[in-house]
Amino acid sequence: MAALLCAVPGAGLAALFASGGSPGSLGLLAAGLAVGLIGLTALPRHWKTVGPIEKYTDASSGSAEVPSLASTVLFFLILTGPPRLRVRSDPMASIRGDVDAVVVFQIVVWALAGMWVLHELWQYRSRLGAPMRLRLPQGLGILLVFCLGLSAFVSEAPLLTLFEVYQLGVMLLLGFLFVRRYGPRACLQRLFWGYTVLLIAAGILALCAPDAAFQPMPSGGLRLWANLIVDGVGQVAALAIILLLTIAPRLPRMLYLSLLALDVAILVVSYTRSAYLCVFAFLALALVKRTQSVAPRRVAYLLLAAIPVLLATGLLPRVVLLVVRESETLGTLTGRTGLWAYLADVTFSKSPWIGLGYYSAARIYGAQYGTWSVSPHSSFVQVLVGGGLLSLGVFALLWSVLLFRATSLLLRTTDRYAFAACSLLISVFVVSQVGEGMEPGPRGFTFWCLVTIVPWMRDRLASSRNPTACRAARRGILISSKR
Repeated sequence: MAALLCAVPGAGLAALFASGGSPGSLGLLAAGLAVGLIGLTALPRHWKTVGPIEKYTDASSGSAEVPSLASTVLFFLILTGPPRLRVRSDPMASIRGDVDAVVVFQIVVWALAGMWVLHELWQYRSRLGAPMRLRLPQGLGILLVFCLGLSAFVSEAPLLTLFEVYQLGVMLLLGFLFVRRYGPRACLQRLFWGYTVLLIAAGILALCAPDAAFQPMPSGGLRLWANLIVDGVGQVAALAIILLLTIAPRLPRMLYLSLLALDVAILVVSYTRSAYLCVFAFLALALVKRTQSVAPRRVAYLLLAAIPVLLATGLLPRVVLLVVRESETLGTLTGRTGLWAYLADVTFSKSPWIGLGYYSAARIYGAQYGTWSVSPHSSFVQVLVGGGLLSLGVFALLWSVLLFRATSLLLRTTDRYAFAACSLLISVFVVSQVGEGMEPGPRGFTFWCLVTIVPWMRDRLASSRNPTACRAARRGILISSKR
């Protein structure tokens, strides 16, 4: 059975690489993954678990349950987007509803994720006989999904809008249920390995197919793009560096240094300014806040010590040019400010309160502004154009609650997992200003996981300092397990 489940997706992968990404091979890969995931859920119980990435008892969740193999595979698939594996020459194909093998692959994966969410909700209700309780951030997330869904009534591509909104709801609930069942540490560690796998794949693509991996810049150089595999490869490298320096499991020193070198190399060749900003904010936070992780502070001290050396050798201007790509475009954020003003003007003139259709409106009106503008390059603008002022208000309130709880968590604990989660949240907030921060993909799924992880850690820390509440929580866990 195990050999069969490995052989079917393996045949799809072999056909994909052998044919260079033909529609038939993509369809075979999608069918193989579907068969594999369905088969994993039918395996005997002792086949369904994988060894923990790092041996620990997740006291922050009250559970030491190890994620099943099927849950882990599905988690990785949703984290990856899944990958598009091709670039459409016509940006309006999704608006028209054109379907190819990649679209079928996406639908299959997201349908399986939706079924997993429904199965977990049904199991919880059948075990406890009561609906699942949500915290304020998850409630705001569901309200945001509902408000964005209202825009389907005025969208020019309602099916596309509903599918994109469905993806947001699935990511929110999958992250919530995964953290609730397996704990925030298991979620953070699988995020780390997911980033690592994506970056290794991006590195292989850069070596084997540089024409597909690199993109020319206006200045004449090349930058690593790798959108066929991972969207926003530089920002994903920044997130991987944060987790590698804080919560990486015990790895052989050579492997650890190799992964760090890979992450830094991809960060450098991607020329992504927001990714550098994420790393600098993380290192500055490490200097201010002492935690159990000493690696971030050591790296920060090393960079501070390198500044006088760069000044003395005259290399500092070259390093600045490397970090600040195309400095002449900083004033307009590479043309984003003009695009944002245009999209906001269209939204306020046509449908200011419920927007013009989540995801679809930004693509339609962005294409009217310029051929490169099919994405608004900002989650806040995406929400404004798609869901209007109503959705934007809920989204801003959600971010305010998350940042407040992250600050409270940082001030109360030195736990390395808490520091990693808060650092990721700050990084995703930076990315959301100039890129995709909640849409399907590594950055978006990270955000929806953090919507549960940060408040969960903060509330658990508060209850642990209250003996009465802590005993009541433990009693509730025991009663739930007995039921």
